[in-house]
Amino acid sequence: MGSLFKIEKIGQYLSWLTVSRWSVGAYGSLVNVNAMVPKPIELPDRTILPQLFEKSAVYEPTLQNLALNWGILGLHAAVYLTVTLLLQKRKDVFK
Repeated sequence: MGSLFKIEKIGQYLSWLTVSRWSVGAYGSLVNVNAMVPKPIELPDRTILPQLFEKSAVYEPTLQNLALNWGILGLHAAVYLTVTLLLQKRKDVFK
């Protein structure tokens, strides 16, 4: 994926553990970022300039993609809430 730069190899899999990856994916899907990618520019000598941005499956504007991103964000919220509640429960003092 990568909003500012391309993330490859192990970094791609580590990004799945972050909230930002899924929130950027959901936002990109909602606003259809792939439609904003400019068409390739052809110079007069018939050479094509390299694209700065490429379309990505992460930003596909489909209901399934949006549901996946929101589902993973919900899972993150549930896990963090559970961990928080368990840690707070440890602090309880019963007399």
